[in-house]
Amino acid sequence: MFVALPALVVNVIAIKVEQNPHNTYSRMSICENAVNQKVEYEKLSESNKDGCNDEKDKLRQKFRDLLLKEADYDPTGLNATRKRADYLSWDDYFMSVAYLSAQRSKDPLQQVGACIVDADNRVVGIGYNGFPQGCNDDYLPWESSCSEKGMNLLHTKDPFMCHAEVNAILNKCSSDVKGARMFVVQYPSE
Repeated sequence: MFVALPALVVNVIAIKVEQNPHNTYSRMSICENAVNQKVEYEKLSESNKDGCNDEKDKLRQKFRDLLLKEADYDPTGLNATRKRADYLSWDDYFMSVAYLSAQRSKDPLQQVGACIVDADNRVVGIGYNGFPQGCNDDYLPWESSCSEKGMNLLHTKDPFMCHAEVNAILNKCSSDVKGARMFVVQYPSE
């Protein structure tokens, strides 16, 4: 089955037009046509999430025909390069981002990372467990209150430590995280 990559269509067509200056179409009209079809494809993708693929298949065929006509390229042909099949899923990718951010933690006992993702699969916040911004971690204690019974709470990290989840929310680059998902290395704290 043919799967179109609409974002690449404009680039492929523009390159072919530069190589073939005797083409009857102007570069601008070809690009505009491809962009309009891409917008049409995206609208169709949103409206047909329930499984109706007839119009989607027609639009894919239009992309294929346009690529064949203008760029002499058949994305479904035998010599066409296929996309990788072993790429990370979105969930694996975002969990990997959380694990990577955990490596920034200076806590000797546990390193926790968190990653907030919006509905469009964009990272909107990252955080890890550590002391609040502006606090010098060279002078604050790293002991845990669980390590020794009877230890003065102020001599432990616990009252000072900011959880990864809180830091991810504080570091967000979006005004709203409603409906977003959070990926956390460990089970989120209360």
